[in-house]
Amino acid sequence: PEPAIAEEARSDIPGQIAAPAKPEPPKLIESQIELAPGTRLLSQSLSGDQLSLETLLPDGGTEIIVYDYRQSRIIGRIKMGNVE
Repeated sequence: PEPAIAEEARSDIPGQIAAPAKPEPPKLIESQIELAPGTRLLSQSLSGDQLSLETLLPDGGTEIIVYDYRQSRIIGRIKMGNVE
Protein backbone atom coordinates (compact mmCIF):
# COMPACT_ATOMS: atom_id res chain seq x y z
CA PRO A 1 0.00 0.00 0.00
CA GLU A 2 1.04 3.60 -0.64
CA PRO A 3 1.97 5.72 2.37
CA ALA A 4 -0.74 8.11 3.55
CA ILE A 5 -0.14 11.68 2.43
CA ALA A 6 -1.31 14.33 4.86
CA GLU A 7 -3.61 16.78 3.16
CA GLU A 8 -3.51 20.46 4.01
CA ALA A 9 -6.65 22.01 5.43
CA ARG A 10 -8.82 23.61 2.77
CA SER A 11 -10.89 26.69 3.43
CA ASP A 12 -13.53 25.63 0.85
CA ILE A 13 -14.52 22.61 2.96
CA PRO A 14 -16.76 23.35 5.96
CA GLY A 15 -15.03 22.72 9.26
CA GLN A 16 -11.53 23.09 7.83
CA ILE A 17 -9.68 26.33 8.15
CA ALA A 18 -6.29 26.87 6.58
CA ALA A 19 -3.65 27.55 9.20
CA PRO A 20 -2.36 31.13 8.94
CA ALA A 21 1.27 31.55 7.97
CA LYS A 22 3.45 32.39 10.94
CA PRO A 23 4.84 35.92 10.64
CA GLU A 24 8.59 36.29 10.67
CA PRO A 25 9.79 37.78 13.98
CA PRO A 26 10.97 41.39 13.75
CA LYS A 27 14.68 41.96 13.33
CA LEU A 28 16.61 43.16 16.36
CA ILE A 29 17.39 46.87 16.23
CA GLU A 30 20.45 48.02 18.13
CA SER A 31 21.21 51.69 18.53
CA GLN A 32 22.90 54.16 20.84
CA ILE A 33 21.95 57.75 21.65
CA GLU A 34 24.77 60.05 22.70
CA LEU A 35 23.87 62.32 25.62
CA ALA A 36 25.99 65.07 27.15
CA PRO A 37 27.95 63.93 30.22
CA GLY A 38 25.85 64.38 33.37
CA THR A 39 22.52 64.21 31.51
CA ARG A 40 19.83 62.17 33.29
CA LEU A 41 16.85 60.45 31.73
CA LEU A 42 13.57 61.54 33.36
CA SER A 43 11.04 59.70 31.21
CA GLN A 44 10.50 58.01 27.88
CA SER A 45 7.59 57.35 25.55
CA LEU A 46 7.29 55.23 22.41
CA SER A 47 4.97 55.98 19.48
CA GLY A 48 5.37 54.02 16.27
CA ASP A 49 9.05 54.17 15.28
CA GLN A 50 9.75 57.23 17.44
CA LEU A 51 11.09 57.37 20.96
CA SER A 52 10.66 60.53 23.03
CA LEU A 53 13.17 61.05 25.84
CA GLU A 54 12.74 63.72 28.51
CA THR A 55 16.18 64.52 29.89
CA LEU A 56 17.53 66.64 32.72
CA LEU A 57 20.58 68.55 31.53
CA PRO A 58 23.62 69.19 33.78
CA ASP A 59 22.70 72.92 33.96
CA GLY A 60 19.25 72.07 35.38
CA GLY A 61 17.27 72.63 32.18
CA THR A 62 15.27 69.95 30.46
CA GLU A 63 15.41 68.75 26.89
CA ILE A 64 13.08 66.47 24.97
CA ILE A 65 14.81 64.35 22.35
CA VAL A 66 12.75 62.67 19.62
CA TYR A 67 14.60 59.69 18.18
CA ASP A 68 13.66 57.51 15.19
CA TYR A 69 14.96 54.10 16.22
CA ARG A 70 14.50 52.48 12.80
CA GLN A 71 16.68 55.16 11.17
CA SER A 72 18.98 55.41 14.22
CA ARG A 73 18.89 59.20 14.27
CA ILE A 74 17.66 62.10 16.37
CA ILE A 75 14.85 63.86 14.52
CA GLY A 76 14.09 66.61 17.04
CA ARG A 77 15.38 68.41 20.12
CA ILE A 78 13.26 70.70 22.29
CA LYS A 79 15.04 72.62 25.07
CA MET A 80 12.96 74.02 27.91
CA GLY A 81 13.98 76.48 30.56
CA ASN A 82 16.52 79.28 30.24
CA VAL A 83 17.49 79.25 26.57
CA GLU A 84 20.19 81.75 25.68
